[in-house]
Amino acid sequence: MQWLDSRGHELLGLLQQAAMIYQRSRTRTNELALKRAEDRFSDINEDCKRRWLAKINREIDSVIECRLPGDRDIRRRR
Repeated sequence: MQWLDSRGHELLGLLQQAAMIYQRSRTRTNELALKRAEDRFSDINEDCKRRWLAKINREIDSVIECRLPGDRDIRRRR
């Protein structure tokens, strides 16, 4: 998960906390807490998402590049 920036880590932490609260008791109050945590990070912009996806794709491509000699070329054409 090294590709996550600090905001991504904050998002994961809050969603995990909300999930724990929700699991303890499924009351309406806890459902609202989960909804608030989700709403707080609904503003993560598309640029940030694209950066994360680009990092993931680079990692995948680097693994594909490390294939053994003689393996068929399975790299994606871009």
